[in-house]
Amino acid sequence: MKYSPGVPKFPRYPDITLLDFFLWGYMKNIVYQSSIRDTDELKSRIAAAIQAADSAMLHRTWLEISYRLDVLHATNGVHIEIVE
Repeated sequence: MKYSPGVPKFPRYPDITLLDFFLWGYMKNIVYQSSIRDTDELKSRIAAAIQAADSAMLHRTWLEISYRLDVLHATNGVHIEIVE
């Protein structure tokens, strides 16, 4: 897919889920907390971010998913904005 000016670079693909976006956002927050000197440091930060995904974080993620599903059920699927 070629990039064209005025066209969004990354459309929302159905095979990229909200959990993929969540995980990428989580990883970026850890990896890019400060500037990175070289690719070796980048690799070590990525490994550390993966190791930091402990069971408590995964549990909180499942609670958030459950909450959002409850909201969907209560509103019969009507789109609402969840402000955090």
